[in-house]
Amino acid sequence: MAACLALGPIDAAPPLRAVAPTPRPITLTCPAHLSTTQSAPAVPNWESYRSTKGRQLNSFGFYDGPVAGDAELAPSDGTKRDKIKTSIYSFEGHLQPIHFACRYRGTDIILSRPLPARIRQCSIRSNATQARISDSVVTCR
Repeated sequence: MAACLALGPIDAAPPLRAVAPTPRPITLTCPAHLSTTQSAPAVPNWESYRSTKGRQLNSFGFYDGPVAGDAELAPSDGTKRDKIKTSIYSFEGHLQPIHFACRYRGTDIILSRPLPARIRQCSIRSNATQARISDSVVTCR
């Protein structure tokens, strides 16, 4: 006679849930220099020359919608540790696409582009003791 071993009910493994991969952060950079074309009307008794130097990056920021709407955003939080300043920008609840804008010294030209819709926050890390904006790092998630 064969022995029979009775087991209790078999517990089914819990169903696996698909977990969306965490989006990779993106780093934003502005071109460090911008070549521009300017002209001046003739001015009596003066000669005009055009500089061949490009315009150096002066600042950058975030806008709620296109830059033309002039809705520049202020940081929502920030820290300063060991000479490193971090400004945090949170974009939750904004109805328009957030734009990243680059401004250049000596010109009124602004370069801008919309951030991907998945971006909810950006941070700007800079050395608080150096004035070179081009050394700042902008990371978005």
